[in-house]
Amino acid sequence: MKKTALLFILILSHGSHIFASTPKNASSVIYQAELSRYDINHKSLENVESGAVAINQSIKTVQLTLQPEPICPSDMFCILVVPEPVIIKLPLVSQYVNECGAIVYIAEFTKVLEDGVKEVIKVLDHSKSSCSNYSEVEVEYSSNSPWVTEEKSSHFSGETLKLKSSL
Repeated sequence: MKKTALLFILILSHGSHIFASTPKNASSVIYQAELSRYDINHKSLENVESGAVAINQSIKTVQLTLQPEPICPSDMFCILVVPEPVIIKLPLVSQYVNECGAIVYIAEFTKVLEDGVKEVIKVLDHSKSSCSNYSEVEVEYSSNSPWVTEEKSSHFSGETLKLKSSL
């Protein structure tokens, strides 16, 4: 009986150690905004119907999601021809507050082993800006290749960033 009680206490003490080792502040903080205006300068992003930007503070990423318009020839059923969304997800490398109080997020990645293209997503959150009443979000997506001298840049804007989830 004493051995059983000792074994039970031993198991219980190890179990409490397992529970104590889980992080207490394991949370997911994601800010998201729907985009409504587009100035696209990338051939692969043409014909955008809708879009959104999401900033995941927990895993430090910025994701730009663009949904192309459905392609629907007159003799086909359109549900079968809805194109896949274009998803551009880059690591968040810096975040700062500019001179007007807007929060600036910079995400970038260079595909060194593939084609050398550098992609950048810059998000300006004007919700706390003191320079104007402009409270929407601005997004710039740019890409440039070491083989091409011209940088491609597309601009988007939309509603204010909102907290999507926090666990």
